[in-house]
Amino acid sequence: MKNKIFLLMITLLLCIGIYGYSNFTKNSKPVNQYNKRSTTVKNTNKENDSNLTYGIKLDDNTRDITSSVIDKDSNIKFIHNFDKDKMIIASDVSIASDKNKKVNVKIFNLSSGKTEKQLEIKLKNPVYNFMPLNKGFYIIDGNTMKRDETTFYHIYDNELKLEKTVDLSNLVRNVGYKSYILSNNGDKIAYIDDTDSKISSIYICNLDLKNRRKVYEVENNKVNNLANFDDIVFAENDKKIAFIGKIYINGNNWPQAFGTVNINGEEFNYKKHDGVSNIIQVSRGKTFFSDAETERGKDSSGQVFLEDNILNNVEEYSLKDKAESKSAYISDWGNFIVTCLGGKCQNNEPIYRFRIYDSKSKNIIKEMDTVFKEKDFLRCHIQEISICEERNSIYVAYKGDKEIKLYQYKLY
Repeated sequence: MKNKIFLLMITLLLCIGIYGYSNFTKNSKPVNQYNKRSTTVKNTNKENDSNLTYGIKLDDNTRDITSSVIDKDSNIKFIHNFDKDKMIIASDVSIASDKNKKVNVKIFNLSSGKTEKQLEIKLKNPVYNFMPLNKGFYIIDGNTMKRDETTFYHIYDNELKLEKTVDLSNLVRNVGYKSYILSNNGDKIAYIDDTDSKISSIYICNLDLKNRRKVYEVENNKVNNLANFDDIVFAENDKKIAFIGKIYINGNNWPQAFGTVNINGEEFNYKKHDGVSNIIQVSRGKTFFSDAETERGKDSSGQVFLEDNILNNVEEYSLKDKAESKSAYISDWGNFIVTCLGGKCQNNEPIYRFRIYDSKSKNIIKEMDTVFKEKDFLRCHIQEISICEERNSIYVAYKGDKEIKLYQYKLY
């Protein structure tokens, strides 16, 4: 494979973080000091950089909900919002590079800024990831890139109660590395099987790894046709599977493509999108495809795509700046696209620019610039972004030298 494919997703009615730190990336493979940060909000469809200001007044539409329960030195990940006032957040506890890794998972109240419940989880492997479910989340405990290691799914409900552990080790040993994903309801596993050198297939099975059935297969030697699957995710109430793959042109030309297929194998469709790796995100009734991080020296495409899972039509969006396509996120209900760009302002202070696009009109409906003036945040970066339409909010976690700040922005 020429490009490394990243998978991140937003599930039905859930808000999940997309901008994870290194320990949360998939199997090594996507809000106190009010007077020290400025936010300028412009409700406009036009942009003029000369009109941007960098004062110290905090905009009324932005709220700092940082509290002592946000881990100061850890790497955090938003798992999802299961209630409009509550978010499940995970963080590192230990920095172990071998066995006996520890992570913290907490229920964080977004209104009070307090932790309501917290659980320390011991994992069997140093490589792991958190993924959301409709009524909870699961932890991928293990590295599916290595056949000789153990791999487990630990499934939890919204109250942090362990419901089930699934041992995938034998499946990984037999099938090898590709993509293994749990359905949003938590009752099925989908995975890619490339053990046949001429065929790439998507399979579904039960949690006991039985009742395996093939969803779809493609051959890798048909010119101008999809030749393999690289990554998958469940979409549309688990009735569809969204995928990223490659089209075969010749031995040196494998342009990338994305698409969807019903779990019964019907309505298979895909679209070519060459030049960059893609990320899949899923919201209510929509599947969103954006650029992954580009290789050094290459530009982002400046395009994102939104597929209607019912009508099977794909809308293309050309963003204002090309770089936005590698930091674009779909809201949980699919009505907004949020992008984020980072840079430096006049005083060499870090500035983050958010643009909000209406997914129907494709217009920019809002723009926000946030500048950090605090000494400990002069080298800050964004760890997580979560978009929740029910709360009309965008949540952003900024990691500084000594702590993490959590900000809440108004979506519209």
